[in-house]
Amino acid sequence: AVEPLACSARGRVAAAGMTDPAARVETLVLSDGRTLTGTGNHPVWSASATDFVRLDAMRYGDTVLTLEVPPWN
Repeated sequence: AVEPLACSARGRVAAAGMTDPAARVETLVLSDGRTLTGTGNHPVWSASATDFVRLDAMRYGDTVLTLEVPPWN
């Protein structure tokens, strides 16, 4: 399973959007059950590779870096 790491972060998303509503999406399931869904070329920080890796290139056993952030107020 993909094992997430935790770190703290501050700030809010400044902008978000969808570039192609017909684009194929992939869903990465983390070992704790959380999911990350995005297009295959979406970059994900791989702690295993110490670099950004495409979402569709992540494999079983890779470790990703996730953020633990407080709930939005």
